[in-house]
Amino acid sequence: MIRIRTHRGEWVGYRAASVRAVHGNGEPVSFLALWAPHTPASPVSGSGVSGPADALERLFEDAPLGLAVLGPRGSLRRGNARLAGLLGWNEIAPPEGPLTALVRVPGPGRAQAALRAVASGRLDLVHGEVEVEHAAGHRVPLALHLSRLGGGGGEVLVTAEHLGRRRAEEDRRRQSERIEALGRLAGGIAHDFNNLMTVVTGHAELVLEELDDDSDWAADVREIRSAGLRAASLTDQLLTFSRRRGGEPIPLDLGRILREVEPTLRERAGDRVSVSVDIVPGTDRVHADPGLMRRLVDALVDNALAAMPDGGRLKLGLRAGRDPGTVALSVEDSGEGMDPGVLRHMFEPFFTTRPQGHGTGLGLALVHGIVEERDGTIDVRSTKGEGTTVSIRLPAWLGPAPPETPAAEAPDVPEPAEDRPRPTLPELGESPWSTPEPRGFVLVVEDEESVRRLGTRILERGGYRVGTATTGAEAVNRLTGSGPLPDLVVADARLRDLDPNTLVAAIRTVSATLPVLLLSAYDPRDDRLPRGAGIHFLQKPFNGDELEAAVRRALGRG
Repeated sequence: MIRIRTHRGEWVGYRAASVRAVHGNGEPVSFLALWAPHTPASPVSGSGVSGPADALERLFEDAPLGLAVLGPRGSLRRGNARLAGLLGWNEIAPPEGPLTALVRVPGPGRAQAALRAVASGRLDLVHGEVEVEHAAGHRVPLALHLSRLGGGGGEVLVTAEHLGRRRAEEDRRRQSERIEALGRLAGGIAHDFNNLMTVVTGHAELVLEELDDDSDWAADVREIRSAGLRAASLTDQLLTFSRRRGGEPIPLDLGRILREVEPTLRERAGDRVSVSVDIVPGTDRVHADPGLMRRLVDALVDNALAAMPDGGRLKLGLRAGRDPGTVALSVEDSGEGMDPGVLRHMFEPFFTTRPQGHGTGLGLALVHGIVEERDGTIDVRSTKGEGTTVSIRLPAWLGPAPPETPAAEAPDVPEPAEDRPRPTLPELGESPWSTPEPRGFVLVVEDEESVRRLGTRILERGGYRVGTATTGAEAVNRLTGSGPLPDLVVADARLRDLDPNTLVAAIRTVSATLPVLLLSAYDPRDDRLPRGAGIHFLQKPFNGDELEAAVRRALGRG
C-alpha cells in the first residue's frame, strides 16, 4: 500500500502492484497499477453520494469491457453485465464452474496453463485473441487479458473486448488503402492512355476530312474514332475513381437529382422491376458536383438492375443520416445478392461478376471515388439470394448558398520583364485581295512526339504558324532568346522535366500577358495546376475542333 496526498492536503491510501509484461517489440516493460482506495467507505454526509467502495462497484458493473474475477482454479466468482452480454449468459443466474469449461476456446489446455501461471504469480499479464462460443452457438472474437489480483488469494482478473468492430475497422482501412493504391495506379495509367487516345481520335478526324462521307473507308475510320471515344470515356471514369477529376462542388439538392432521374430510371427498369423513390423533405442538401452525383446514382442503379435479370424490387431512399450533419442515400434491391468474397472486391476497378462485354468493372469503383472525395462513407449489406442494400452517407450542407466565387488571382511569380514586341498577324481571310497570312504564332510544348505532331498538324491546317519544343527547358530557352515571342503557348501540363507552375512562372518573367493553354488529362480545377489571368485549360483527349476552339478562346477570338 502507498499513500498519496490529494490537492486538498489529505492523505489517501491506495493498493498498488508492479506488473511485468512484454512489449510488442520483445522488450520487458513494467506498469504500476493503483486501485481501490484503502480508506474505509463512508457516505458523504447529506450529499447522497456513496463512498469509494460503491464507486468501484459501479465501475466494475458499468465498465465498457467484459470483466470477470476467477479463482485460482478458474472458477467464475463474479462477472459484469458486459461479460454476460458478450457470452450470452443470464446476468441474474450466470453458469457455475471453471471458465475454461463454461466457454469453449481453442486449446483449452493452454488457456488453463496460462490461468495457473498468472494465479501463481509466475506471469503478471497474459494477452491473447481467441474466438469463443456464444451461448447461442455462434463464434465471438474476443481479446482477453489475464492479470493477477493482489491480496494473496490467487484471484485473476479477466478483461474481454469484442474484436468485431476493431476487425471491421481494420478491414475497411486495408480496403481503403488498397483502393487508394489502385487509384494512384489508375491515375498514372489514365494520363498516358489519354495521350494515346488523343492521337487515335485526332488522326481519325484528320483522315475523315479527306474521305467522302459515304465511302467504306470513312465508315471504317468512324468505327476507329468511336472506339477511341469509348476508351476515353473509360479513362474519364478512371480519373474520377482516382480523384483526379473531382468536379465542381456546390450546395446541391440531392432529392432534386433523384426526382430528375426517376423517369429514366423507371424506363430502364421496365415492367419486371417495381421502383419506389422515398425522399424525406428537408434532409437532402449536400456539397457536391451535380454531374458526379448523377453518375453515382446511375452506377448504383445500373448495378442493382443487373442483379435482377428476372425482375424484383428497387428502392431509392434519401433521409437524414444517423450521424448528425449527414445525409443518407440508400439503394436497395431484391436481386441475387453477393457472397463475402465478392463483397471484399466490389469497389476495386475492373472487378465484375457480369459476363464479358456486359460491364467494365468501373461503375462501383467510380462510386467509391466520388464518395471518398466528398469525405463520405459507404456501407453494403448483402446476402446471397436475398438482395443488396448500399448506404451512402455524405456531409450535409448546413450553410446558405455561397456567393459567386471570385476570379482566381494570379500566382506570385517573379517580376515580368518588359514585353518584347510580337509580330502583328492579320486574321486568315481578313482581306480578299491579299495572300492569306497565318492567324498567329503558337508554340507547342509537348514531350510526347505523337501528340506534338498531331497538335502541330491540326493548328497548321487551321491557319496558324507553329513552333515546337520537346521539353519545358527547351521552351523556356526559346522564350528567353532573341526571337519574337509567340502569340500563345500550348503546353502539356505534365511535362517530364518541368511542372506547370514552374513553366508558367518562367513565362511570366518574359511576358506578363502571354496567354498559356495547358493540356491536361486531369480536372482543370486540380489544385496542382496554376491559376491566373491568361491561363486556359483543355482536357485530354481532344479532337481538332476542340483544340482550335480552345486556341481561339485563349487568343480572345472566340
